[in-house]
Amino acid sequence: MNTRKYNTNPEVLLEQGKAIMSSTDEVRFHFKVFAVNMVLSGRLVSQISTMVGVSKVAVTGWVKTADERGFDALRSRQRSGRPPKLTTEQCAAIDSAIQSAPKDFGFKAWDGPSLSSYISNTFGI
Repeated sequence: MNTRKYNTNPEVLLEQGKAIMSSTDEVRFHFKVFAVNMVLSGRLVSQISTMVGVSKVAVTGWVKTADERGFDALRSRQRSGRPPKLTTEQCAAIDSAIQSAPKDFGFKAWDGPSLSSYISNTFGI
């Protein structure tokens, strides 16, 4: 039995979740919404976590997030990271080069060291 006291009516959340399941292609988002829907439908968190292969803490967190901030908060966010050193044009040039014979660039084969040398010599990176 579900013991959580919801800020939002669970039936409303369940209907929103069902609508989302048929309106987006984000697989991870679908996965989380499905798990939350299962909890809202009365399934035990432990059963769902076992069925889908994630921790009970993860499922409980998704339910809490959907309840407190809405289903949209379950969407994946853009992760920041180190900016790329190569431009899109440079990546295209590398792709074109490795489609060519390595001997055209003075290498016996395209492998890690030869590709690294090509990038260093061509782009100074």
